[in-house]
Amino acid sequence: MIGVFLGQAGKKIVLAFLVIFAWSSTGWAVKEYKPSPQEIKQLPQFCAWKFSGDPGLKRRGLKVLGEQFKNVHHLCTGLNFLNRYYRNMSAPDAKSNLARALLDFNYMVDHMFPNSRLAGHIHLYRGITHDLMKHDLAAVEDYRKAIAYKPNLSKAYARLADYYKKHGQKAVALKVVTEGLRHVPNSNALKRRYLALGGKRPFPRPVKRTKKKERSTKPASKSSPALS
Repeated sequence: MIGVFLGQAGKKIVLAFLVIFAWSSTGWAVKEYKPSPQEIKQLPQFCAWKFSGDPGLKRRGLKVLGEQFKNVHHLCTGLNFLNRYYRNMSAPDAKSNLARALLDFNYMVDHMFPNSRLAGHIHLYRGITHDLMKHDLAAVEDYRKAIAYKPNLSKAYARLADYYKKHGQKAVALKVVTEGLRHVPNSNALKRRYLALGGKRPFPRPVKRTKKKERSTKPASKSSPALS
């Protein structure tokens, strides 16, 4: 009936109004989208570069991250919404923060540049968000993709192993942790899980790596609740 009276243009206006109303009613205010100066301090350094008005910092971001720097603000805002969730998980808008984080992580996955240095982390944190939202299968898929992109991403192994342990698949969890320790032999988090799951010393032998200096792709400071 709406279409009869308003036509195509009218329907678009009504739809836009409904979206804005739903967005604002759940606390999705536009002014809250961009991280505050204090929140930016809790995010990776490249986020400060991206939100800065300094052309020199933006050039640095392009040099470090390549083309992915062009849309990295979606990763930054996604991480910030995840941080907001962790800071107050009992808040009325806690779930909306997860939903907003997922939108940004989805955007990053859909607009990932070839050979992106952040691919593993993008899938890891989308997986964590899916995990927190009880999207189990989606979380597992993202953890596995994170590992495929970045085999030394210890948190991805840990989260994946925790999922299998929670679902009573301890043998699978141990296999995941074992593989993780082969790539990240100094990870205390993986060592603890390995022993708790029944793994025996000595710890798994590390994979042999060619001597190639690789720049760090760690996307977070240790002070970030979502990334610790």
